[in-house]
Parts: sequence; structure tokens; C-alpha cells
Amino acid sequence: MVAAALGLLLAVTAGMVWEGGTPVSPLRHLYLVPVAWAALHGGARAGGFLGLMAGLFQVPLVLPAIERAGLTGAAVEGLVSLAMPPAVGVLAGLL
Repeated sequence: MVAAALGLLLAVTAGMVWEGGTPVSPLRHLYLVPVAWAALHGGARAGGFLGLMAGLFQVPLVLPAIERAGLTGAAVEGLVSLAMPPAVGVLAGLL
């Protein structure tokens, strides 16, 4: 189950890179689907792990944007998108 969720995370990342690699891509919201799935099936530990992986997959897209343009509104959205999957994974897993 975790391997399938990781595969979904990789597919979302590939879609974001194919789309242009911007940190404010609408596809970034799809990271929550495999994270919530893993959390509901595997608990807080699995959800937190997948959430952390989702955040790490976004780092190469968010941090270069911050280096190029500074802390803009898009960069802040990207940073929030880094923090949301681990939080959602743990909280959904605790349910």
C-alpha cells in the first residue's frame, strides 16, 4: 500500500515537472490524495511518512523559486504546500 502511494506521489511530481515545474501548480493539491489514503489505511505513521515524502518531492520546485524571486506570494504558497501533506497525513492517521 505504501509503495502504491509512493508511486502516486511520483506520478504527481512528474505531472508537475511536465507542466512547467512551478511551485504554484494546481497539481500540487493532488499530493494530499495518496497521503490521506496512506493515513486512513496505515495510520499516523504511514500518513506522516507519505506526507514527508510529498513535501520532499516538492522541495526542488519550491526552493529554486525562492532563490530566484525571493519570498513572493507564490513562494509562500509553495512553502505552505510543503508543510500541509505531513500535517494532513498525521492528523488523518490519528482519526
